[in-house]
Amino acid sequence: NLAVRVLATNLLIDKFPEPAAQMASHLLSGELHPETKSRVSHAAFGQPSHAVWILQRTAGISEPIARKIMRDGQPGDVQVQMVKALGETASWNPWHFELVQNALRNDDPFVRRAAAEALSKHPAVDNLVPLLNSLNSTPHADAQLYHGTRIALRDQLRDPRVVGSLLTLKLKPGQRKQLVEFAATAPSGPAALLVFDEALRGGISNKLLIKALPAGARYIDAARVDPMVANIAQRFPNNPSQQIELLRALADGISERGLPETARLRDSLTEQIRLAISDTRRTEWFNEPLAGREATPSPWGPQQRNYSDGDINTPAMSSLAEGGERLGGVLHSPAFDLPPQLSFWMCGHDGLPNQPARKLNYIRLVLDDGIEVARTYPPRTDTAQRFTWYLQPYAGKRGHVEVVDGITDLDGFAWLAVARFDPAVITVPDHPVGEQGSERADLFRLAGQLKLKGLMNEIVTAAGAKDTNLIMRLAATDSLLMLDPARAIAPLTTILSDATLPTSAREQAAQQLARIDKPEARTALLSQLKSAPESVAVLIAAGVGSHRDSAPKLLDEIRAGRASATLLREPNVIDGLKSSGLADVDKQIADLTSKLSPKDNRIEKLIAERRAGFLAGKFDPEVGKAVFAKSVCANCHRIGDVGKTLGPTLDGIGNRGLDRLLEDTLDPSRNVDVAFRTVTIETESGQLLTGFGLREEGHALFFNDANGKQLSIPLSEVVERTQSTLSPMPANVIEQIPEQDYYSLLAYLLSLNGK
Repeated sequence: NLAVRVLATNLLIDKFPEPAAQMASHLLSGELHPETKSRVSHAAFGQPSHAVWILQRTAGISEPIARKIMRDGQPGDVQVQMVKALGETASWNPWHFELVQNALRNDDPFVRRAAAEALSKHPAVDNLVPLLNSLNSTPHADAQLYHGTRIALRDQLRDPRVVGSLLTLKLKPGQRKQLVEFAATAPSGPAALLVFDEALRGGISNKLLIKALPAGARYIDAARVDPMVANIAQRFPNNPSQQIELLRALADGISERGLPETARLRDSLTEQIRLAISDTRRTEWFNEPLAGREATPSPWGPQQRNYSDGDINTPAMSSLAEGGERLGGVLHSPAFDLPPQLSFWMCGHDGLPNQPARKLNYIRLVLDDGIEVARTYPPRTDTAQRFTWYLQPYAGKRGHVEVVDGITDLDGFAWLAVARFDPAVITVPDHPVGEQGSERADLFRLAGQLKLKGLMNEIVTAAGAKDTNLIMRLAATDSLLMLDPARAIAPLTTILSDATLPTSAREQAAQQLARIDKPEARTALLSQLKSAPESVAVLIAAGVGSHRDSAPKLLDEIRAGRASATLLREPNVIDGLKSSGLADVDKQIADLTSKLSPKDNRIEKLIAERRAGFLAGKFDPEVGKAVFAKSVCANCHRIGDVGKTLGPTLDGIGNRGLDRLLEDTLDPSRNVDVAFRTVTIETESGQLLTGFGLREEGHALFFNDANGKQLSIPLSEVVERTQSTLSPMPANVIEQIPEQDYYSLLAYLLSLNGK
């Protein structure tokens, strides 16, 4: 009985380690027992496989016994266990490597698999050629051995002891090509340099370079930067967005290592960004809210789908990617000249499969004058099918594609995805798609992050132009904060004071002004306090209240009746005033709020009301799941494969119980985790940056801003960091969710109990 043998083995090891080791050694070596002067039989002792592990866990496996077992004629299962046991041996001598490398040529495929697994645990440069030979000789039918050998190769290239000798390793051309492909999956140190060198020699494809460069750039040395800049320009001459992406990866990589950017890298980035932000043609994909519907986050992002022709490599642009089936929108392509014929692939649904098509999900072709010339509905299947539009009457005219996901209710089967346009007049992007202007807005911010002062004129112009896309204006002012904060004050004041703009834009302007550590910025904030909407006034008060020079002026505005004393009940305003160093701040707050109606404990009252409302009804967790997918919660939190991971993931959050969930959602700063508290960073240029998720990597500081975007700043520019007790989660987030939807959301969160 196997269980009995295992129990006996463990008993021998625990109670009689030395005799057990002797018996195992005699059994495997075939030697005479020293006391009985006879050979230990398999029947008397048990299977040799157990003896292998007894030795491994006691006295250790000796070279003679290992060689005897691995000779031809030994039982295959014993050889498998021997190789596995050697793999578990902590320290290897040269004979271990020799024996296990030879096992890669064993006739038994199970022994070869064990050898690949063992070599994964003991990386060495001399393992590479045997593993490559094994990979090339593996039958295609043995998928497990092939996959295990690939994993072993990858693990070799992740070990610094291996990559340190990689560049000097003598390889055949075919082996070098294979090794470069593996290095691209684990680009670290010289493994990254191997990829870079091969790229400069023209030995790898554009696709492989795109895959390897972002991670490998963290290890590139200064001598290879300028040649790679030239190589990128040569490879992607008519693709500025791809050039910018790769050049940015280079810049981020050398910044992490504390190396200065080269003039050629900065000039190339400056020129490519200038071309991209000055292009007046509509060259970006963007999402537009559904007509007559409340705007929601964009659902569009790349997603791997199956194709009826067997393609498994090409991602599609899907409305299921960024928030589940409950988000909708209209995806606009760049404008293009219409060909006589245009084919594309599409999958997805248009309502429940057992119901008539709802005709709300579709793709259409629209001319620049607004005339629709083609429309196709999804095939109502998860596997993409090929469709063709015949456009001869319109060939040569300008137009664009619109992909419409118009189903946002709870019936399901409400998504579609498109890909592979032919001819390639448009190509779906490999990143999530936001609202119009978001791509160029990202470029403005990038110019600020990389300190590209050669773009100052373009940034200043965009920040101050009222006819510029509002997203781009705010991105331009954000860029100015990083380049020259003083020049951002005037355009931000203009946005903050414009009552015709959305409140959300004015809130962003107030937050950006508060980041400028200059008296002029705080004066501008105070000048708008009297006329600002409540949500904006709170941000203004928080911005000016945290500074010793402006905190008294905020309190003066409240004393004079030009601002409401209710601002002094806001946690972030109180927190700022107390950190300002102002004398008698507690007494002044108490005096100014004493004439208000007694505090109504509105948070506690709201928690009690929502608790009673939830317990009085019965709410469907499935409805709550859909609410989460389309709510602001998913912008920072993730459940399963829905949402983002900027804040804590919420899988298993139901274990907290109803009362804690009510507190966490209605009063987020009450129990905020230290790791997710808001941190204020002061820079030497006078910026005040706020964010969370702070971490240091190399010579840079990384954090997430209030919008969930990851930012970085050189450590050398950081003057001070201050941690607040506040959560980055907005205190009024639940006000954005209807009450009944909130109860359904609670039911869903409570169902996530980690079972």
